[in-house]
Amino acid sequence: MRLDTVWLIHRAASQAALRQARRCAESLRQQGVSVAVCALLLLVGALFLCLQQSPDTRQPRWRVWTLLTVSAVLIAGLNIPVVRNQLNNDVPSVTETAYADYAVLDTHTPEGDAIRVFKVNSSTASLIGDGEPSRYARYINYLRRTLLQDLGFKDRDVLVLGAGGFTLSHREPSNRYTYVDIDPAIQQIAEQQFLREPIRGKFVVDDARHFVAMAGHDPQTRFDAVVVDVYSSHHNIPSHLVTREFWRDTRNVLKPRGVMLANLILDSDLQSDYARNVLATIESVYGRCAVEVLHKDRPLANVEVLCRKNDAQPGKGERTRPAPRLYTDEHNPADLDHARSTSGR
Repeated sequence: MRLDTVWLIHRAASQAALRQARRCAESLRQQGVSVAVCALLLLVGALFLCLQQSPDTRQPRWRVWTLLTVSAVLIAGLNIPVVRNQLNNDVPSVTETAYADYAVLDTHTPEGDAIRVFKVNSSTASLIGDGEPSRYARYINYLRRTLLQDLGFKDRDVLVLGAGGFTLSHREPSNRYTYVDIDPAIQQIAEQQFLREPIRGKFVVDDARHFVAMAGHDPQTRFDAVVVDVYSSHHNIPSHLVTREFWRDTRNVLKPRGVMLANLILDSDLQSDYARNVLATIESVYGRCAVEVLHKDRPLANVEVLCRKNDAQPGKGERTRPAPRLYTDEHNPADLDHARSTSGR
């Protein structure tokens, strides 16, 4: 065999090894592919390049045949289906739309349970496990438990702003769900790649702010619950969806005594300006709300806010409630206030 032919084969193998190594390194960064596999490919590629010389340079016959053999084994090995799948297919394919990048990753929990992770713009938006019962993200479990168990929802109308993975209504036949999302492609992506079954509920393509603003003018469009779960990245809520006007629009589409549930990503201490201001803005519309921090041991956490539409809450053009009074030793009407709050109940 001509020396220049051997050199070309060996050069092609080295370049192939480095390409696979770069892919493997990216896969490692995204989801933890074997460090040993990546290191091996990098080592082989670097070794080939170090030994690489011009085809005009004569080398001992044993070295030529050694390089030829290793190159052939490497090329064949990289094309074995199991190896090729491990290196290439473990990286989830990304579906790009005009609004976001979506990917579904098959992985396992620390306990070894198989789950699928739905990523939006490289951030985890939802997860699902096919066991019985199905496994969901912690905040979805909280929302489902609140609606179905704590509030006893049955045959109710639930509006969900931000479709995510459509897991709030997954295999939940007791209520009617309407999902609103600005991306028309998200339903097909979720059904085919993530849920692997049709969504349960109705899907409306619209901006969340626009939908509730328009629905507020239609007395026939009212919901027992509004769930706000809209994100453009892992912890970034679009700014037009945190204003007092937006929260007022969500209140306007609620039925009497309806509830608003918001999934927020805030600092777990709730002490940042952003956390305090967002919560204060919500309560300026709904009054006092229940707040639950789900991941208290993390700097950023899912914070679940539950507010109820009460007749006493101020609406547009109405007088606001007086500011709360502080109980002090000099002036303490706590007993009187408590008696008023419980009278007739």
